[in-house]
Order: sequence, then C-alpha cells, then structure tokens
Amino acid sequence: MNPKTIPQLIKFRTVTQSPAEWAAYKKDQAEKIAGKVEKNKSEKFAEYIDEVFMSVCQELNVFDMARDWAKKSEFEKLTMADNIVRRFVECIKSDMNDAKAKKYNDTIIESIPKIYVARSAKGCMSVSTDGQVNINPDNLPYKDLVLFLMDLRHEVAHIVDIFFPSLSPLEPDIRNKAMIFYEKEDKRLYSQNPLEINANTGRKNFGDILRAKIALCEYNRVHNAMRIGGIGHIMRLR
Repeated sequence: MNPKTIPQLIKFRTVTQSPAEWAAYKKDQAEKIAGKVEKNKSEKFAEYIDEVFMSVCQELNVFDMARDWAKKSEFEKLTMADNIVRRFVECIKSDMNDAKAKKYNDTIIESIPKIYVARSAKGCMSVSTDGQVNINPDNLPYKDLVLFLMDLRHEVAHIVDIFFPSLSPLEPDIRNKAMIFYEKEDKRLYSQNPLEINANTGRKNFGDILRAKIALCEYNRVHNAMRIGGIGHIMRLR
C-alpha cells in the first residue's frame, strides 16, 4: 500500500461513521473535481466511442428497427441493447489487445466482470460497478430509437471509463474520485462530474449522425422496395 494513501483511508473511515459528515465530505470532494476534464482528450475519446458504437449498430442492423421501434416489445428492446453492449465490449477488448485503441495512461486493468443489460423499473439508464447496465424501457423518451441509442452510447462511455481505465482520457486520480464522489442529489455537481462530462462529450453531434443514418436506412428501404416493385410490374407486363 502506498503510505500516502493511509491518511486518506483513515479519514474515509472516520467520516463514513456519520452519514451527515460523509454527505458533507462527499459534496466537498465533488466540488474539488467538478469540471476536471481535458477537453481535447475527451473529444478524441468521444470520436472513438462513436465510431465503435456506430459500427456495432450497423453490424447488428439496429437502424432498421427505427421504423417500428415504438411497437417493439420490451423484450426486443432490451435484447437489442444487450447485443449492442456485449458486442461493443468485445470490440473494445479487441482494439485494446491489437493496440488500436488509444491508451491515455498505464493503469492496470483488473478482471472485467460480465457486462450485460438488465431491466430497471425506474430512472433512465445507468451502469453499476458490477457490470450491470440498467435500462428502464418504460421511460417515455425511449419510444424514440435515437434518444434510446444516445443514452445507451452514454452508458458504454461509462463502461470504458470504469472497466478500461487505461483507455479513459480522465486523469487516473480524477477518475477514481469521480467514481467515489458521484453527487447525484445535486444536479449541478452531477452534471459537472468528470465521468458525466466525458460521457456527454459530442452528444448532440452523435444524435445528428444517428438521425442521418436512420434516414438513409429508410431511404434505401423505400428505394429498394420501389425498384423491386417496378421490376415485378415489368415482368407481369411481359
């Protein structure tokens, strides 16, 4: 153990014995790390996450589901999300092993748990440190596939930050504190948590790309249907 961490551990032990002291300490620490993100690194990270996520969606024909997404069953939606998450993690592992993913530090990656999707009865989406991606399919905005995928992309960014720390653009100390001092009760501190800022980087641009991909997919579907229909009409005339 690093001797420098002993005083911190002792203080943790002391304040956790009092809920009020722990809440105050947690908020104070959250204030200290609020907004501590290197913009350029986060933007590069976002580009990489977008590229992998889009590639997975393309591979799994996710964009084809947009036309009747609202009618999809809960089981279909969660299964699709689970397939995306699992394939995304496989791609990250592959890129890391083949040195295709940019390393930002030399943090040792400990054993990665099985990462999977589970239904949640409240909230939107979240990731737990045991690898569970919680999704509430009843959340009203999720009737829109684009909004569903935007939030899922947010969660897979968390997956990389949490389980693949050497690929995270956050400074290791900032990343660790961001995980410990997640101030969810304070909306300002929550939005300024480095993990949240990193996962939200490029969000609007990602949404625009999603809409363009879905529109192109629908255009191709209609175009192909008309072409096939036209060929069939010609054959009947013969």
